[in-house]
This record gives sequence, structure tokens and C-alpha cells, in this order.
Amino acid sequence: MRAPRVTLLGAFVAALALVAALLALLAALVLENSRRSILASAEKLRDAAARRVETQVRGQLDGASTAVSDLEREIALGIVQPRDLASVEAALFRQVVRNPSLLEVTLTHAERLGYDDQGNARLARGGRWQISVFRSGSGSDSAVLTRRISSGLAELRKRPAGGGLSAGEWARDGAAPDPTAHLTFSSAASQDVCGAPIWTDLAWSAGG
Repeated sequence: MRAPRVTLLGAFVAALALVAALLALLAALVLENSRRSILASAEKLRDAAARRVETQVRGQLDGASTAVSDLEREIALGIVQPRDLASVEAALFRQVVRNPSLLEVTLTHAERLGYDDQGNARLARGGRWQISVFRSGSGSDSAVLTRRISSGLAELRKRPAGGGLSAGEWARDGAAPDPTAHLTFSSAASQDVCGAPIWTDLAWSAGG
């Protein structure tokens, strides 16, 4: 029995098939390497973006914490009088204009008489007020306004952009709920019957 003869056409076809197989294998390897490279690059970009966001968030939180610490220090040194609304407004205004990343600083005041059976603070009827100094927009060059709430009424001081502390007149802003009655109230500055301040870095803005 004769062995099959290899013709030129058969050899050519076999060579083409081999080349095609090699090209397919090479393409598969290239695609796999490209996929891994793209995934690695995407992972690096995601990590870099996450670090940027983390840095921004930490900067925002640090700015807010610094504002609270500065306010505590000024009250402890007698620079700010927590029962004097004008003194408090000046202190909050100073913190907002000093830190462009701050959109609002709020101080809520009440006099604590003690605690009820559930551990909730009992507050005196008088001496409940709140002052908020805030930007009219998200930009650092936005006008800085002040809202004060006392005895169920809100008043608003509208300053022009770049206006100083005393710029703008007070205008009635309508009725407002008791800022100390909110469920999340944890006064940024409250006074107990002995006059000792109780500080937290959380406050709910009734006007915000």
C-alpha cells in the first residue's frame, strides 16, 4: 500500500491551518494580557480616586472639628459669651469666613434642669435659642447669612457677598419650631442649672 502523497496544495493548506491556529492562540494571549492590564489599571485608578475622596472627606471633617474646638477654646477663655447672641454670632461668622469649606456653623442653646426617667434632658422654658451662620450657596465666595431663632420666631440677616459681620439688616423670617425640641438635638452649647457648659460637635439647624 502506497503512502499518501503530499501535494503542494495540501502542504499549503496545512501551513495555512497551522498559521491560523497560531494566530488564534496569539490573539487569545494578547486579549488575556490586555484584559489583565485593563483590570490592573482600573484598580489603580479606583484606588487613587478613593484616596482622593478620603482626603477630601477627612479635610472637611477636620475643618468642622477645628471650628468646634476653636469655639470651645474661645468660650473657655471668655472671648465668646455663650449667653450673648451678638457674641455668638460674631464667633460663628468668624469660623465660616475663616474656613471656605464650611457651609454652616450652628449653635443651639438651652438651660438644662435635669433628666427625666428615660434619661432625656429636661430644659427650662426660657433661654432656648439658636444661631446659624451659613453660606447662601455652595461657593466659597457666596454671601454669608445669619439666622437666629428665639421664642418661636426666626430672623434673618442678609449680607451682600463679601459683607462684614454687621452688614445687612435683620428681617423677620417667619415662625420657627423650638430648635431644642428636635429628636436629634444634642446642643452645641447648652447650660445646666450650675452654668457648666456641655459641648458636642453636633447640632441640628432648624432653619437649614
